[in-house]
Amino acid sequence: MDTSQDSLGKLIDFLSLFIVFSFVIFDLRYSQIASDLDRELPNKGLKKEIEIAERRFNQAIWIKTFPLALVFGLLIYLLLPSVVSIMKASTFSIWDFDPIRTFFIFIFGFVVAFFIWSLWLLFKLFSRKKMLKT
Repeated sequence: MDTSQDSLGKLIDFLSLFIVFSFVIFDLRYSQIASDLDRELPNKGLKKEIEIAERRFNQAIWIKTFPLALVFGLLIYLLLPSVVSIMKASTFSIWDFDPIRTFFIFIFGFVVAFFIWSLWLLFKLFSRKKMLKT
């Protein structure tokens, strides 16, 4: 992969809109997901309430959280070859560094953090859903 300044700049320009869109969607969905996680689970004898809670968890998993994890996973897949090329070609320097390459590495780190966070939310939702059945 070509990691020249010009190609990295174009790649950052191209991906910046997609990344911003992903972060905004995460921000909009996170409050809804957190609300679903904070709800109290219905008592075991209340079948109708358990069904409603299960539908709510399914919606939170498949409509709200899974697409977020998928988008951030896709971003990691798109950015990883460039990150590997940059890391192979770069040397560590505190004062004399390339800002575009460094910025690209920071963007990748943020995407990885949000991907892990999305996976953690999926895990929490699946575990809460499983608690309905036990």
